[in-house]
Amino acid sequence: MTLSSVVRKFTKYLPIILLLSVFSCSKEKDTVTARLYHNTTSYFNGFYNATYLFKETVSQLEKQYKFPEQGFIEVVYYGNEDEAKSFSSDFETVIKKNDAVMFKHPNGDWIDNCRLLNGKSWFYRQNYTLAMENFDFVIETFPESPLIPEAIFWIAKTHYMMENPEMTKTIIDKQLLNNDTIYIDAELEAELSLFRTRLAIQEKDYKKAAKILSDNIIYIKDDLRLARAHFLLGQLFSETKEYPKALENYSLVEKYSADYSLTFSSKIKIARLYVEFQKGKDDDGEVNKYLTKLLRDEKNYEYRDQVYYEFALLEIKKTNLNGAIDYLKESIRANVSNQRQKALSYFKIGQIYFFDLQNYTQAQVYYDSAANSITPKAPEYKEISTLAATLKDYINYKNTITYQDSMLWLSTLPKDTLDAMIDKLVAEEKRKKEEEQERMLREMNSPNNNMYNPALQQFQDQGNRGRQNQGGVWYFDNPAAVSSGRIQFEQVWGKRVNTDDWRRSKK
Repeated sequence: MTLSSVVRKFTKYLPIILLLSVFSCSKEKDTVTARLYHNTTSYFNGFYNATYLFKETVSQLEKQYKFPEQGFIEVVYYGNEDEAKSFSSDFETVIKKNDAVMFKHPNGDWIDNCRLLNGKSWFYRQNYTLAMENFDFVIETFPESPLIPEAIFWIAKTHYMMENPEMTKTIIDKQLLNNDTIYIDAELEAELSLFRTRLAIQEKDYKKAAKILSDNIIYIKDDLRLARAHFLLGQLFSETKEYPKALENYSLVEKYSADYSLTFSSKIKIARLYVEFQKGKDDDGEVNKYLTKLLRDEKNYEYRDQVYYEFALLEIKKTNLNGAIDYLKESIRANVSNQRQKALSYFKIGQIYFFDLQNYTQAQVYYDSAANSITPKAPEYKEISTLAATLKDYINYKNTITYQDSMLWLSTLPKDTLDAMIDKLVAEEKRKKEEEQERMLREMNSPNNNMYNPALQQFQDQGNRGRQNQGGVWYFDNPAAVSSGRIQFEQVWGKRVNTDDWRRSKK
């Protein structure tokens, strides 16, 4: 219902509005004064408030929309089943207000408006049968009403939600687009174009969808929908390979969007356009500049993982695989809570090792990490999980074959040669253990270690002596050293029960 149509309905009565305070009109009267009374009070006491609540509720519902991880964004959002239940009470209030108006003022001029608004409210409550009844009532009872085009449009949408696409298309084409007797105002034109765009996308006719939306986007006045519409146009023009138009529309999202997640998504889309469609491999100065600016912006702190991922894609395009792997590892380290992005970064590293470096063992490690990070709802879940499982089986078979081949080869060696190899491996393993023990002790003795104190140092020295006396055996594998250490501990601290905060004198 547009403002102009509302004004037309009651301004003709303005010269005698003051008379309403004098007359008391029952709902049965059909005099000029009674009609004036019913028209004015039904609008200001009921329908106006119902309309305001409806618009506010729809606005709140559309803000619940979560952008899809892949696929096209929805400009107009009708809500899922849970959201329909959450907002049901508000839409029910709208219906009750309209019912009260129609009961108290049956001779008013707002009956068709109330029934249409009730139909919309039932639509959002996902009761499409009652929605259809209200839309049909408007068309059948008020054939001259200026609301007829809008009622026809909502009938088409109701058929769409009832999964009847053929009827939807027939109504749109025959009763609205190709009907000379129908007048479609700017507000309805905006709604109709968005719905037709949705239908074209569903038919995978992206060129048609882009034309419909770009031709009619001027009619969209709501900033939230306008921001989403430009984002959708960016997606559609990318799909049809009209990259300058895609860039133009993505750049306009920030102008209208109050939702920074959508704004950042548009910036990442711009970055991807720069990365994928730059003129040459060496023409990356502007891309780096753009990505660096995104990375340094404090607002993008939680999105750094996505920026690093775009850096990695740029390095892949330049065939700098080591640089790409470094950026992907930075993406994983910078990840805050985006499990899908973490999985994609792991997966991309795995692909580099598998396809480019042909290091299948390393590829399996990263594929496995990707499979552990991806959520079942992510669009890449099936692909990543399947590839990870397949590659894991391959590596297991490969290791088994390698092990068996090694054992067969070793069995052919002379005993002296085999003994020498075994001694060398044992010595190497012993050296590694000793180095690890020394490293751990250095960390424990470091002044930066909060557990450092002279008594603890004496306890560690006792353990060191026990380890040295046993020729490098790890302390806790040496029963004599452990027993000696326990005695030394009790001399310093006394016998202690295993408990938290055991050094505190008062608990």
